[in-house]
Amino acid sequence: MDFNFSPEDEAFRAEFRAWLETPAPEDRHTASEILADGEESDFRRRVAWFRKLAAGRWTCISWPTQYGGRGAGILRVLGLPKG
Repeated sequence: MDFNFSPEDEAFRAEFRAWLETPAPEDRHTASEILADGEESDFRRRVAWFRKLAAGRWTCISWPTQYGGRGAGILRVLGLPKG
């Protein structure tokens, strides 16, 4: 059994990495910090970041494309690079 990502999956991962470098906020934090309570400005920053993710169709990527997702299978969802 081959446990390597397919060329298509690797291209998908590379696309996400490239996208993250472009619009990511300078002061990005870990996932737990992003979801933690904070000041009003923290909330606004998080909302802006999630709007950028949604505009790039990087939220709900396993959803069908007609609903705003990318129709990504489980290997692509699990294979995304971490932060």
